[in-house]
Amino acid sequence: MAAKGLPIQATRLLIRAYRLYQRARIRSAPRQVPSQPNETERGFVLISHHILTGDDRAALSGRAGGLAFLCHDLIPTLRPDMVGMSPGEARYGSYLEHLVRSGAPAFCASDEVGATLTDHMQQAGVTQPVVYRFPMPSILYETASRIGQTSRIEADEPFVLYCSTIEVRKNHILLARIWQQALDEGVKLPRLVCAGRWGWMIDPLRAYLKAHPRLLERVTFTGAISDEELIRYYRSASFGVFPS
Repeated sequence: MAAKGLPIQATRLLIRAYRLYQRARIRSAPRQVPSQPNETERGFVLISHHILTGDDRAALSGRAGGLAFLCHDLIPTLRPDMVGMSPGEARYGSYLEHLVRSGAPAFCASDEVGATLTDHMQQAGVTQPVVYRFPMPSILYETASRIGQTSRIEADEPFVLYCSTIEVRKNHILLARIWQQALDEGVKLPRLVCAGRWGWMIDPLRAYLKAHPRLLERVTFTGAISDEELIRYYRSASFGVFPS
């Protein structure tokens, strides 16, 4: 996905997430009812990981009572070796604790993330967070549906797709080792296509690719691509892999 479209996509995601929250609140109760019955009736400022770890957070610090936050994972806190530790990333855990103490509910993309957040807050001695579970919307699929490009198309060559920013926590190096082992053992795997821009902490992957030049005969790194290109990859891939 092109980098220049990320702010727009993030804004759309936040809007979709809030709408899904409103529907979910009507259909089912959260794990824990907020202490004030009218808490969920107020308008929330829904903030993302980027704001949690960036300078923008300072502008919202005085509105803690009216905030809610998206929680995709707790990697900056639980696995700091997997992220670039900017000052914001380093304070990610304390930011979350502050939000939970203030009563800000968490919108988690999976039950596992909600359970991890709850366990972490219990271990930190923080009151159990208010957790809502909502399905992550796919803006890409919505775009493909709108332009009538969701049907299967056959590729000239079978391939396996991994769509992700190339960074240490996405574990591309595991796939590289699997495909290299297949080459060493004479096993013919489909081509591996890694779609996504290059990110941070990838020196080990680059070193592995340099040490195994034949690997690039079977593994393709596309770099940043457009939504239209990514849709074509999804429509024609044999299957996807998710080793992060």
